[in-house]
Amino acid sequence: MAATRASGTNAVRYGTMRENVVRLTAVMADGSIVRTGSRAKKSSAGYDLTRLLVGSEGTLGIITEVTVRLHGLPESVAAGVCSFPTVEDACNAAILTIQSGIPIARVELGDAMMIRATNEFAKLGLPETPHLFLEFHGSPRFGDRAVGAVRGDRAGVRRRRVRLGDAPRGPHQALAGAA
Repeated sequence: MAATRASGTNAVRYGTMRENVVRLTAVMADGSIVRTGSRAKKSSAGYDLTRLLVGSEGTLGIITEVTVRLHGLPESVAAGVCSFPTVEDACNAAILTIQSGIPIARVELGDAMMIRATNEFAKLGLPETPHLFLEFHGSPRFGDRAVGAVRGDRAGVRRRRVRLGDAPRGPHQALAGAA
């Protein structure tokens, strides 16, 4: 993940591997071992080799050890599914949600074809239109406010249906459980 500078649906709130790798150890082509990063929050001494190696896809060296930043588990998780008439409307809603300052943890876009395939596989019965799958992390009170903000009208965004609620615990069930 560090070598490819991976990101996923949680990158919206927690960042990609680039922001979360604190230090690493890599073996270079000549066999030398390079250790990057330090405990210091900030350093202006020399090149930022950690950021250089993260995302280099093994071309500069093979990453053998990674120290990553940890994030605490959220007190509450609220998830939602919103359907839209067009992909453009769904994208505009995601942009407006982020620009509104709502600290969204995850957002995933599914077009009509992806929703059709998901319905066939999981028997969900979602309308075959573009959807946003959303997840909010925070306190229970924050979750209620975020859900209310997404349910509220947004200027210039057409939305047909919004279903929001508490997400089940587990890395893969949070968004699936909202549908």
